[in-house]
Amino acid sequence: TAPIGAVEALAMEFVDLVQFGVITRDWLAAYGQLMAPLSAPFGSLVGKKAPEHPATALPLQAYTGTYSNAYFGAAVVSQRGNELILRLGPAHQEHTLRHWDRSIFTYQPSSENAVDGSISQVTFSIKSPMQAAAVTIELYHDSGWDRFTRH
Repeated sequence: TAPIGAVEALAMEFVDLVQFGVITRDWLAAYGQLMAPLSAPFGSLVGKKAPEHPATALPLQAYTGTYSNAYFGAAVVSQRGNELILRLGPAHQEHTLRHWDRSIFTYQPSSENAVDGSISQVTFSIKSPMQAAAVTIELYHDSGWDRFTRH
């Protein structure tokens, strides 16, 4: 279930009853405030508007390829029509990349680590004028394994 503080509140109410014979405060309200950030959308671009005049992206082929890191394995970027598709994980979960600015794209992850409304930046590092050498995926930043290098 979602972390709303119910389990913690119940435990504290039990401790209050054992220790004082009465519940001393509204523990659910207190823990609810502490837990609220865990249910907030993830990403530094959440709530921000896309640039009005973004810098043009390179041709999509410059970003396509297989990137990897030692922890998460492969991140495959392919082109489908006029879109970039990012495939991650052993199930090759697909995410459509949306252009944000120059070589920065975004996608909307949805998992226990990124609730609905989350936005993850996908930033390509350009090695030569027409080819990305690496990609950084914001969703994985806290793990320290956010950089994927081109094969």
